[in-house]
Amino acid sequence: MLRSYARHDYPLVPAALGLRGDERVLDVGGGVGVLAGLLLDLHPQLDVVVIDRPEVVAQVPSRQGLRAIAADFFEPLPLDVDLVVLARVIHDWEDEKAVHLLRNVRHALPRGGRVYLIELLVDDDGTFGGLCDLHLLLATGGRERTAKEYSALFNEAGFYLDEVRTIPALPSV
Repeated sequence: MLRSYARHDYPLVPAALGLRGDERVLDVGGGVGVLAGLLLDLHPQLDVVVIDRPEVVAQVPSRQGLRAIAADFFEPLPLDVDLVVLARVIHDWEDEKAVHLLRNVRHALPRGGRVYLIELLVDDDGTFGGLCDLHLLLATGGRERTAKEYSALFNEAGFYLDEVRTIPALPSV
């Protein structure tokens, strides 16, 4: 399932990030490394670290520029990175835990570091994303959110939302 969602939803994400190509990237909750691999396909000089549960990162393929580390992302993240990618992670958690995770990310970044969320955005009027939202509520206690709701989470964690980049895929950046 992790590979299926990622292969379908993430091919356009690496270009949408607008990276230089030499950054140190932390892919929090990066699953089996599909997005990390797509990032390296576009930018082979990246240094990408995927963190996730031990049984998940055990499935990350060996590849130049890619490391997989078993970690609890609700604990401090002692890594030296330029940017963090959270793809379909924040939506799994209710607001309090989402803010806690974002604060951990903030402490792992240097001044000027960047965070990219890759998430489905619910329309402000609620006409899109309702079934996904209901599924998350039942499965994980999380929820799909609007751009304004993500901005509020960012602000509470000490970040600010710079822009929303829509791509011709289900998630936005």
